Amino acid sequence: MTTLAFIGMMNAAQAQCDNLLSYEVDEFSGKGNWANKEQIILSDNGVDGMYMMLLMANDTRKTLIWITTSTEVGCVDKGKKVELVFTDGERMTLYSEGTFNCKGKATCYFGNIFGKKSEMQKLATTTIDMIRVQGSSTSHSEKLKPQTAEYFKSTFSCLVEEMKK
Repeated sequence: MTTLAFIGMMNAAQAQCDNLLSYEVDEFSGKGNWANKEQIILSDNGVDGMYMMLLMANDTRKTLIWITTSTEVGCVDKGKKVELVFTDGERMTLYSEGTFNCKGKATCYFGNIFGKKSEMQKLATTTIDMIRVQGSSTSHSEKLKPQTAEYFKSTFSCLVEEMKK
């Protein structure tokens, strides 16, 4: 009876992940990627905005978070801070590892050669309250709506599970 209950929980978790993630194969390279199905919009008031995209490259087993803010933050280069505050009061500082750009895009990598297993676990199990991205001119901060924070956590958790396969 316990085994059946555990299998039922696994199937329910997989069904949830199937609703959150999509798998697409590039027709030219044949490589596949897992990504969130719905765009994560943190804010969009017509003047500035902040959006997030989660992606896992299936061939390299690395996960990344793309955060796009308004271009008013200036340029984002490697080493610019991405700060998170969780609902439990803990804080996490990540650093953009993407290429230099003046489009307000910060990229944080996880897994494979990038490591950060404890950070991955925290993002997969704890709800984010606020996020801030530092640019060359200023920073952009947003408080996440509860449903957005839960969607991020659930989707990131699914990507972490996919990485284990």
